Amino acid sequence: MPRPEQNPRWPTLEASLRASGARELKALVRFFGPRPPQLREAAISHLLEAVRGEGLRRTWERLGDLDKTALAEAVHSPECCFVAERFRAKYGSVPDFGDPEASERPRPTLLNLFLRSGKWLPQDLAERLREFVPAPEPAKVRTVDEPPPSVSRKRWRGGKEVVEAVRLARQETAPAALHDVVAVLRLVDSGKVTVGETTRRPTGAALAAVRSVLADGDFYPEDPIRAFAWPLIVQEAGLAAPRGSRLELTKKGREALSAPAHETLRGAWESWLSTDLLDEMTRVEAIKGQSGRGKRALTDPWQRRDAIAETLALCPPGRWIEVDEFFRFLRAAGPEWRVTDDPWALYLAEPEYGSLGYAGFHEWKILEARYALAFLFEYAATMGLLDVAYASPEGARPDFYGNWGTDNLSCLSRYDGLAYLRLNALGSYCLELAESYEGAPLEAKGALRVLPDLEVVAAEGALPPADRLLLERFAERVSDRVWRLDRGRILAASEAGMAPSALAEFLSARSGSPLPETVEVFLRDVGERCGRVVDRGGARLFECGDEYVARLLENDSGLRGLCLRAGERHLVVPAEKEAAFRRALREAGFATAPAGGGGEVSIAGPRARQRVRK
Repeated sequence: MPRPEQNPRWPTLEASLRASGARELKALVRFFGPRPPQLREAAISHLLEAVRGEGLRRTWERLGDLDKTALAEAVHSPECCFVAERFRAKYGSVPDFGDPEASERPRPTLLNLFLRSGKWLPQDLAERLREFVPAPEPAKVRTVDEPPPSVSRKRWRGGKEVVEAVRLARQETAPAALHDVVAVLRLVDSGKVTVGETTRRPTGAALAAVRSVLADGDFYPEDPIRAFAWPLIVQEAGLAAPRGSRLELTKKGREALSAPAHETLRGAWESWLSTDLLDEMTRVEAIKGQSGRGKRALTDPWQRRDAIAETLALCPPGRWIEVDEFFRFLRAAGPEWRVTDDPWALYLAEPEYGSLGYAGFHEWKILEARYALAFLFEYAATMGLLDVAYASPEGARPDFYGNWGTDNLSCLSRYDGLAYLRLNALGSYCLELAESYEGAPLEAKGALRVLPDLEVVAAEGALPPADRLLLERFAERVSDRVWRLDRGRILAASEAGMAPSALAEFLSARSGSPLPETVEVFLRDVGERCGRVVDRGGARLFECGDEYVARLLENDSGLRGLCLRAGERHLVVPAEKEAAFRRALREAGFATAPAGGGGEVSIAGPRARQRVRK
């Protein structure tokens, strides 16, 4: 579908008529009299006169209902154009424009006088039509109270086509996302998430580690979706960054461990909308050619994400929407977008015969729908914005079987099984439809017992993996279900940005009762010791020839404030003051030997007394 900026925008009807072919002019002028003029200039003048003054309203009134609706959509659109694909998605059919250059039927309809080339409305007509053409109703999406328990799938068995009922799994994703974002950050902090140094995608070991801490597991046990998304999400949000192949928490990530999880998710969603870390289309691996020429032909992912996010914001919160109905609404109400400008670069199975450039091979259901499924299922649902109902992807969307090379494919993507979605309260907050979100407080589950002797005992099977990770940052494991709070581990965790107060809050919530007095005193004492010594950064150590030189430099007016005395012959200089120290040292008549040189330090100037061997 051509983009608006690639087409002419006629300033006047006259300009568009002058660019028209003779056959079209003759066909149009026949609508305005039994003996239309035959000459080109006379025909143009006749058409312009027909729509002058009240003639425009009379001409509009001659249109059929569908034609009037099409014209209204163009009149009240920002681009003053008719978009057939959007119109069909909204109304189910499109007007018949005929063929402007046909010598026989079908000939142009009267609608062609308004919508030039079947698309463009001249600016002068648009301004006049807005005075009396009513604005069309906005597109609406159909919703249901609840998704069905199962969906029907056609399968071949014994050479016959049979219809089977496939059960839908249903997940309310917000509680899991609020847990998972913190759990993944704790996992990163433990050093167990590795990524490709170039791609920054999670490794196989990282996928297994992330999956082990997810609250509700992954959508499919055999195929990572949530586990794949989370390491990318925390990187793009600035919560974690790779050092070599291992992810480490950033300062922002450490702050997020004690921040409200829903605020962290909102920031992560906003960051993901503009990410260039991953194009979700590349996760549809069956579509080949997404590198080289194909990559250059792909459109900017942020434009696709914005279009989908804008449409999600128009959906009523708390109502289930069938996925194909959402796709219809996306095309009817959202901005125009597409996956690629050159579908010939993409293919299934084989570049020549399987190219998506052939007519019908790159339809919206093949490319744009698969991109939308990946974005919605792997990222919007993982971050908790959308509740989902889904089944296995095999045979869920057989709309690609007409393409060459698909005989051995049971599905085009792992996301084909998504059947229903629902914008939830967290999604409304992340999409800025709600000013606030009431995040669930940390639950008092009674999963732990905190004993006066500093031991922490977990109830059997009650401690989630993410909580286990947190506990082991502060406590030494004694047995399978017993840990002992350890001063050294707590101090080390504090140096990494995890305050003892966070541990106290965690233990209180998970035990469901006040902490024993001995534990409170212990944590309070450790907490008071944290931060008493502050790391102010690196420094350089300079050794003087003797105590006299050290004392002399320490008291020099130019060097005072740039160094500190350390012992008899040493001076300590903060790293950020080193350059100023060296300049002042030269002005005082001294120079240093090269670092690690082992030679002599020359002392010159009025204060020099000797040559000092380093």
